[in-house]
Amino acid sequence: MQADMNNENIYNMNIPFYENTIPDLNEDVLVIFREHKDTHIEAQLLEYNNINGMMIYEDATRRKKVYDWKKEIPLNKPTIARVDKIINSNYVQLSVLGFIDKKKDPEDLAKELMKPFNDNKILVNIIKKLTKKFNIEFNQFWTDIVYKIDKIRKDEELDESLLETFNNNLNIVKEKYDQEIINELNKLINYKIYKLLSRFSLITKLNIQDTTNLLDVIESKNQWLHTIKYDTGSFYILESSSETSTEQNHQDLITMLENHISEYNILFKLDYLGKKI
Repeated sequence: MQADMNNENIYNMNIPFYENTIPDLNEDVLVIFREHKDTHIEAQLLEYNNINGMMIYEDATRRKKVYDWKKEIPLNKPTIARVDKIINSNYVQLSVLGFIDKKKDPEDLAKELMKPFNDNKILVNIIKKLTKKFNIEFNQFWTDIVYKIDKIRKDEELDESLLETFNNNLNIVKEKYDQEIINELNKLINYKIYKLLSRFSLITKLNIQDTTNLLDVIESKNQWLHTIKYDTGSFYILESSSETSTEQNHQDLITMLENHISEYNILFKLDYLGKKI
């Protein structure tokens, strides 16, 4: 996943997502790991402009021996990490050891950890729709309202996403905006979110590793939030949320697959595209 973080963050905002320009110690952050170096892995924080990080290999896994770090900690894929140390104003030390829980299914744990960040995307979309409809300046609304609500979440150490805190503190919005705005916010927040599913078959002509390599390449080129899971036989399922993606996103990924299959000696067949559930 490639991202230019110099001017805009992953939510296509031209202001910082958070009022704090650097994360707090022990904060969970959304990152992509960029490069495996001799002593550590370089990373980039996706919700903070111009903030990079590093993770030493000992903080990446409890395995005594790792044969392939590219599989253990893949590059260019959105990942949750924890801030262990603030090195300076634009560089932090990260760890993922705290998320390793053998009692939880890895897939369920990944969804649990990603929820606050999916909620952030939903909140941005809600505010964009609201401000566009009522001709309100997005940046002003975000700095006046969302920053204030995020401060409440942090000061009170609430174990909930920013979206949840926002929904529970609409009185902050009432201080500056009228009831019509509140009514629209309630409607947008309670909008039914649905999943988008696409199912496709990948049949390798030579080696199953070719399929894995193809999927790794495709995953690394997509900036929108999604998962690709093995289904049955030769079939895989591409899954995403309607609040963080569109049917066109699914079509673009499928087109990318079709454009690369010949390089990996793979037969491709689409079962269905962008099914809503």
